[in-house]
Amino acid sequence: MRRSRFLNTFLLQYLAYRRDEPSLCQLSLTLNDLVQLAPAADLKWIEELVEAYNRQRFGQDDRELVRFCLNAPRRVPADIARPFVILDVVQLSNYGESSVPFATEIVKALRFSGNPFVLAGLRREVLGAVARTGGNADGLDVMRLEPLREEDARQLVSAAARRHRVVLNDETRDLLVQQLEGSPFFITAMLQAAREKSQPLDSYLACERLYVDELMGGRLNRHFSAVLERIAPEADTRAALVRLLCEWLPTGQHTASFESWRKRLKLDSGPVEQVLRALHIQELVNWDGEAINAEGGSSVWKDYLRSRFRLDALREPRALVVADVMADSSQTCSADNCPPLSPQRQSSFA
Repeated sequence: MRRSRFLNTFLLQYLAYRRDEPSLCQLSLTLNDLVQLAPAADLKWIEELVEAYNRQRFGQDDRELVRFCLNAPRRVPADIARPFVILDVVQLSNYGESSVPFATEIVKALRFSGNPFVLAGLRREVLGAVARTGGNADGLDVMRLEPLREEDARQLVSAAARRHRVVLNDETRDLLVQQLEGSPFFITAMLQAAREKSQPLDSYLACERLYVDELMGGRLNRHFSAVLERIAPEADTRAALVRLLCEWLPTGQHTASFESWRKRLKLDSGPVEQVLRALHIQELVNWDGEAINAEGGSSVWKDYLRSRFRLDALREPRALVVADVMADSSQTCSADNCPPLSPQRQSSFA
């Protein structure tokens, strides 16, 4: 399914460009529909591509079919166009259990296409896939997206607030920067939620209420819940993992052994390796094959873990957990690391 979707999406976007009709990208069209839309200059090679695909898809070699679809951009005649393939937010680990090594096939198809390309994803995942193809990143232009500087994060919050028409002020802007650690993803998620709820973020209390709402059941919650479900599909393993990670947080002990994790998760070595590899890729822990270091992960992730553990494992009342998360967030934002409150902000927060 994914392979045909790649082929269909490539042809759809290519034809939208060639016909100068961006709206085509919003349509759901079959490969035969796309053949009918092909300009005269492109008709021959697109017809041949679709005919070859229809013959190939009934074969027994899934790997060859994957290669065929991924190499479709190479079939564009050089005298007509030169495709620039962009695969954004690609999650290569989703294909780890596939019978076809999809991640390495993607990298090979891009690297040997002769066309420019962008492959954007988690750095450990992308670099690992490149290494598995037998190559290294030295021959590629690698752009590492480092954490935003504080001033850049402030500008991002202000710009995103204007775009989403969310009211905030300098103090709440700085609060969001500090609490969300300048993460573009978290910042955007919060401001999108504020827009949907028509909620101004002009006081600390408004920001904290929205943060807790998103953490307990909104975008932040859905994001981390989806990450956990990919890492540990089985509910029992997922619950044990949350308990293990959460109990680790307040102890001050950041390093553990593989064997201790195997015993706590009550799994064989293979499944534990899969869990640790996925956590390592997400940068929620650091694992070198032996020692496990839990210093990774954002403060938002750790807030999510604590709240989920208390709700799911300890069965504490939701209202109590909400109140404690808000109180903890307020204490974290102390006079040492947050901007001072103006008199009117102090009264609204109290």
